Amino acid sequence: DSASVWHEVSRAYGLHRLVWGNNQYVGVGEGGAIVTSPDGINWSRQNSGSTVTLYGVEWTGTQYVAVGMHKTILTSPDGENWTLRMYELSGMTLYGVASSGTNIVAAGSEYSTRTVEIYVSNDGINWGNTYHEELAGSLNSVRWVAKHNQYVAVGGYPLVLTSSVTGANWIKQANSIGVPGELADVAYSGSNYAAVGYGITAVSTDGINWTGTTTNWGAAGIVWSGNRFV
Repeated sequence: DSASVWHEVSRAYGLHRLVWGNNQYVGVGEGGAIVTSPDGINWSRQNSGSTVTLYGVEWTGTQYVAVGMHKTILTSPDGENWTLRMYELSGMTLYGVASSGTNIVAAGSEYSTRTVEIYVSNDGINWGNTYHEELAGSLNSVRWVAKHNQYVAVGGYPLVLTSSVTGANWIKQANSIGVPGELADVAYSGSNYAAVGYGITAVSTDGINWTGTTTNWGAAGIVWSGNRFV
């Protein structure tokens, strides 16, 4: 419960992200790996139908959405049967995905050109590119925060973008952070946003005004447990 004692149950999968939804864990990772588990101990490999690395996964309330390299987007109603919704042989990788219950947002970057792209769908089947700009940055994660009715996406160096429920218009909010670095993930506690990354952390009460701190450590993910950030 304190996240201080861990038990190894498998080394078979190179996973990048886990989500809990529909009474099971779903993990995605290297080579198109998708695994499911009802208890976190016993895991089953599922056939994603893809061999590209997957970096993000979300449960929308009705379906799972997984994203990864080459603009790959996969959906599944049960975590076992997956359908490819988008793929393009390019350097663009989608790292994060979030759902408001109305729309789904997938965000990513092309590292060689520092191009950021965000895709939006209302059904998980049809996706439109709503934001595309040369930002000299990257996007690694996106979250939906119902209290503020907004998506928050984070990346480097550093980059914070916010958008309303439509996901159609995005506003840069990183100017107040004040320190350089790449943000990898963001979470919300109900009163505060916390973002972590590589040599940087940042906090905000509204997702708009941020305070950054330089660190001598790095983290790729953060979650709010109900009483602490981990």
